[in-house]
Amino acid sequence: MGQEAVNYLKLYLQQRRLGTRYQPPETITAISPLIRDEGRAEPKGITPKQVRTIIHSLYMKKGLTTKSGGRYYDLRTPSIRKYFKTQMIALGTQADYVDYMMGHTVDTYHDIQSVGIDKLRSIYAAAGLSIKQRTQVSKLDTIKEMIRALGENPEQLLNREALTRGATTEKENITDFQIGFLRNQLRVLIKEEIQYK
Repeated sequence: MGQEAVNYLKLYLQQRRLGTRYQPPETITAISPLIRDEGRAEPKGITPKQVRTIIHSLYMKKGLTTKSGGRYYDLRTPSIRKYFKTQMIALGTQADYVDYMMGHTVDTYHDIQSVGIDKLRSIYAAAGLSIKQRTQVSKLDTIKEMIRALGENPEQLLNREALTRGATTEKENITDFQIGFLRNQLRVLIKEEIQYK
């Protein structure tokens, strides 16, 4: 489990310990179910059917799924497993490791198992899989950061260029101009860096 999932699980268990309007406080022990059936008075684990129902209701609540032609929905519970696999592979994890993490028996099962659980945990953690949306850095900000890393101030470069260029009558997107100009400046800085080494 990743740190994000661990944090959510701790919050969930804490909520169970404190109790809710519908459930009394619960004493969590080593034999307590990880996720309990909220419809029962005594703590009992949820069934696979309940997992499917919960996931489907979450899909519906967020407007993520619709019926696709027949009686099936375009997003189902196995979609989460497919998402996990595609994201992990896209983040650079070897497919055999991902299959092993998903519980599949693969040709290299024993080889992967011999790697050790700590190594597999570090591979999973390094992938950085998260359900939180990543903030997208703009192209302009990325180029500016690269220029800063080479010891120059991109804002000063843009100001100098604006002063020498003067007013323009042509309609151009300022951001596109800045990206193009800074990209050229970055090329010059990289060439200088290579020549000095």
